[in-house]
Amino acid sequence: MPQNTTAYFKKYLKVLNKQIQEIELLTRSSLNQKGSSIPGLIHRFSELYHMAGFLNLMTMARFAFLGGQLLSRRSAGQKGLSKNDKSLLLTLIKQIRLLRDGISLADEFGSFVTPSRRIIYPAVENVNERAVQWLTSLFGREGIILPERFPIRPISMNRVESGQLDFTIPDPVLRMAGKGEYLSLSYVDLTKIEDPLTLISHLRSWKNEGILQFHGALEFPTEQEELTPALPYYFIIKTREDPEDFWRNQKVSVRILSILSAPDQTISLISTAGPPNRTISYDPCDEIQLETETLLFDPESTSAAIDADFMVSSARSFEKTEPVDETTEESKKEKRGKPEPGTRIRYPIGIKMSFITSLIIIIALSGMIVLATYFFLQDSQVRVEESNLKLSETIASQAEQSLLQIGNSASLLLLGAAYGETPAEQNYKNYFFRSQQDILFVGIPGEERNFFNNSLMGELGISEEFLRGILENYSDQIRLARGGTPSVFNMSTYFAVPILGLTIPYKQERGIKTLFVITDTRQSLQKAVQSRGITDTYIVDSEGYLIAHPDATVVTSGINMRELPIVQELFSSAVNTGQIRFEEDPDVFYLGSYKKVSFGRLGVITTVPEALAFEAIYKIQRRNILLMIMFVALAILIIYYYSKSLSNPIRTLVKATRQIEEGNYDLRLRPRTQDEIGVLTRAFLNMGTGLEEKERIKDAFGRFVNKEMAEMAERGAIQLGGEIKPTTIFFSDIRSFTAISEKLTPSEVVHFLNEYMTLMVECVKLTHGVVDKYIGDAIMAVWGTPISHGNDAENAINGALMMRTALRKFNQGRGGDRKPIIKVGCGLNSGDVLAGQIGSNERMEYTVIGDAVNLASRIEALNKPMGTDILISQGTADMVEGIFDLIPMNKIMVKGKSEPQQIYAVLGRLEDPDRPPSLKALRDLVGITGNFDNIADVNTEKEEVKYEIMD
Repeated sequence: MPQNTTAYFKKYLKVLNKQIQEIELLTRSSLNQKGSSIPGLIHRFSELYHMAGFLNLMTMARFAFLGGQLLSRRSAGQKGLSKNDKSLLLTLIKQIRLLRDGISLADEFGSFVTPSRRIIYPAVENVNERAVQWLTSLFGREGIILPERFPIRPISMNRVESGQLDFTIPDPVLRMAGKGEYLSLSYVDLTKIEDPLTLISHLRSWKNEGILQFHGALEFPTEQEELTPALPYYFIIKTREDPEDFWRNQKVSVRILSILSAPDQTISLISTAGPPNRTISYDPCDEIQLETETLLFDPESTSAAIDADFMVSSARSFEKTEPVDETTEESKKEKRGKPEPGTRIRYPIGIKMSFITSLIIIIALSGMIVLATYFFLQDSQVRVEESNLKLSETIASQAEQSLLQIGNSASLLLLGAAYGETPAEQNYKNYFFRSQQDILFVGIPGEERNFFNNSLMGELGISEEFLRGILENYSDQIRLARGGTPSVFNMSTYFAVPILGLTIPYKQERGIKTLFVITDTRQSLQKAVQSRGITDTYIVDSEGYLIAHPDATVVTSGINMRELPIVQELFSSAVNTGQIRFEEDPDVFYLGSYKKVSFGRLGVITTVPEALAFEAIYKIQRRNILLMIMFVALAILIIYYYSKSLSNPIRTLVKATRQIEEGNYDLRLRPRTQDEIGVLTRAFLNMGTGLEEKERIKDAFGRFVNKEMAEMAERGAIQLGGEIKPTTIFFSDIRSFTAISEKLTPSEVVHFLNEYMTLMVECVKLTHGVVDKYIGDAIMAVWGTPISHGNDAENAINGALMMRTALRKFNQGRGGDRKPIIKVGCGLNSGDVLAGQIGSNERMEYTVIGDAVNLASRIEALNKPMGTDILISQGTADMVEGIFDLIPMNKIMVKGKSEPQQIYAVLGRLEDPDRPPSLKALRDLVGITGNFDNIADVNTEKEEVKYEIMD
């Protein structure tokens, strides 16, 4: 990127930033309801709109367009900003600041933008496009939309096969010129424009005169960037004179790229629908119909596209716009344009009645359903828990009896069969296993007294050696039994069928031995725990291993259930029975009960899924909810039709209210009922008559006094007579006004003064001041009366500084006898004054008088000999200490004062990094020339001697 382009962006992005700050300041001022800022805001949005176009920041240009359109409509309709308008503006400004911050993140602006302004920071632009869509939707609800053919749009130049440059336009942008007119395309290099605000002023003028059709960034091919303009900006204009003559008269250095049409030529239009080389020739004198889709511009929508630019309010147009007094628009019935019917009623009576009734029904029925469900659930839970506990106790009793029987039978076998050596013992053993077919093995480990069920072993496919080997794995259980503690344990993992092992203490003459029994539980415990409906019952041993479960494969897998909450409760509980609600899987709850079995330290557990246990209850609940919805829907229909009998007359009164808002007090209402609505209608008619008379008196009064005073007088807030109030008084005067006015016609003087006064008064209003009076070209304003904002001296100096900035912009492009450069002096003093209605019996006005007023006038007159534009007194300086950068000037002796008075020149706010650093810099900034080294030697005798300058 050429260096001058980088410098341009760094310089004018700073200008853009200041414009954004001014917009935010004016918007905040409007939000505080202390004065109208709509004309000033329109002016700033217009500048931001064009400046963004210069920098090819199209997103920011669209934002500025939305803000300007909204404000223009409110200004045209003499409406103030509603709360919704202010919210929209604040949201818009926030997005503008976010866009500005995104651009400012670069260390070098050149890394963001090519010489032809092709933006290459897509991350920022993607965010911006989403912001545009969102804001477009918000503003669209207020009727503010972005035109399809946006007035500012970039176009590009491309090199064709012949080597020449040709331009292509992505959207229809050409306006067909009429007979006798030129349509031309030209561009200017923005880096050669010293002040873009001057160019913006030209754009406004050309726009208002119907000359400027479209404009925007112009992109050249990038293969030879060093030969192309640094920052080209194009204009498509329509003129009756030759374009070269037009630009020469405008004193703007441009290069004409193409004469699109001339009075003696046909219009050459480039097609976007057909092949790239297709052109259409059209003679305005011919009656010919062209297909809309083949043209770059739709003739029927020309005016809509060209006039889509929002109103740009220069100083000239401010005097035509009646300022909206936002101080009073919140405390009175403000004048508004006619809104669409029903848009101001957010919550109609029918909706509110339906909502309230539905809410009552829903709360009542919901409470009933919830309570009924709750008590039903509690009752059902008690029943389920009781059923589970009974089942657990029954199965526990069966299991204990079965295990005791197995142990007793095994003991009898040892007694009857002894060692099984004699025929009688063999017969007894065979008889035992025929009657106890589920017992697989009975024996005493370590002795030869072991008996095997050969039939069951054959069925299971195992041998005696296999069983003897298994016994060695249960030494712990064998040792416990010798100590007197029986054990029951799962041995199914060795057999693939539910097999249970028992170790039982067996008393002999030589001490206690261990009776080891292995038994098949398929026909005993397994049948006892088979599922019964929705319940599941299983048995665990002392270590948590399953020994019986409805699913036999679970038993043979040797699963340990110790981590299950109910098993933990079983082992930790000191009681034999218990019930708990527990979560086995995420969000899956069970109701469970347990029963301890004394023999073998077993536990019987019964569970039921909560969802299945309460399924019937939940079905009833769903049916009740459906019934409630039906009742609510029926109630809404009945209430809706009933509410219309109330809402229709009220809507009529709402329309009448809007008529009063518009200033139409001739209400054509007729009471149609004898109820409260009819009484309200009659009272409303009487109110309209009274308001009409009151408005007529107020309008007549407001023509002769300050509008704020008129509002306060209407409210009775101004006391008759006077009162002493601390006030900051301001005087300003145009330098050499007599000499200036002598060179102008009377109409030019009036026009010039109106422009100047409009700008200055806007600054007073924005800082919460009140214009007291105009004295020729001088302005007298006060802060602190009739209403004080606590920091009146600071506000007054802020107003003077805003005048300095506004005057500098006003002087841009001025010079010569017809448009002289304006210089002013401002004097401020703070003190107690007599404020009140002063005058004769025939005419009175609200004003301030006192010594503080006289001193402010004297201080203003000292700006010229001291070479300053803003001077303040010691009293004012004391009130703003630490806020502004003040330069002490020579003390003065004022007529009527016994002591010298210290005065100060104001450079700017201390927090403002752009304030003039010195008095000399200030004079250079505002254009004050002369020798001010010996101020004390200035001859003040030429005028009335009211002061003496001291060393």
